[in-house]
Amino acid sequence: MAKQRKRSGKPKQKNKGGTGKLIGRISLYSVLAILLVVGVWEFRVKNAASATGHAWRTALKQTPEHEDFLQSQLDQYIKGIPTTETRTPGEKDEALVVSVVRYSWNGIIRTYEIDVEMALGKDRSIETITGP
Repeated sequence: MAKQRKRSGKPKQKNKGGTGKLIGRISLYSVLAILLVVGVWEFRVKNAASATGHAWRTALKQTPEHEDFLQSQLDQYIKGIPTTETRTPGEKDEALVVSVVRYSWNGIIRTYEIDVEMALGKDRSIETITGP
């Protein structure tokens, strides 16, 4: 025969604060998930801008000296979806000798930009590339 335990006359205490702990955990995991999404998004945007800049510089260096690296060749190296802004001589800077196209990758925290200086004309040759 098994021994029976004596029960004390005191009722068991219920677990107080269980709902509060659950809400705290849900909020913590929600904040962590949002931070993770923001971090992944920023990493992808920065990586796209860096990869594009690196590919453009490599292609510019590999172009033979007797040939020009043209604006029409830039599009095949673009990673991600940048926005473009063009500044030409006579708009804002009178001293501007070349046309400057700014490619911008917009992240949540930061915007990554690459400036491409080009000669004037239709299918313009690339002079310099500055940025990530």
